[in-house]
Amino acid sequence: MNAYFDLMIDLLYMMLFLSLLAVPLMFKFASFSGLQGSATYSMSQYSLGNLGGANTLCSHSPFITNLSKIDFSCSTGTLDTSAID
Repeated sequence: MNAYFDLMIDLLYMMLFLSLLAVPLMFKFASFSGLQGSATYSMSQYSLGNLGGANTLCSHSPFITNLSKIDFSCSTGTLDTSAID
């Protein structure tokens, strides 16, 4: 064998090891219901975002706008924008 294939085999073993470490975390994330209302819940339930805390959607605005004041808000409250006024 040459050094290239030795490196590829080492990387394969490393990815297998890291995947085995990640599987229990994915099932732990799936036990929460933070993203339950989303359209892609069948796949996103295994992500870190599923831990919850707040709803996944907030109001937003594009960065470049002609409005003098932009109100950002989430379902858990509002964001303080006094530092950028």
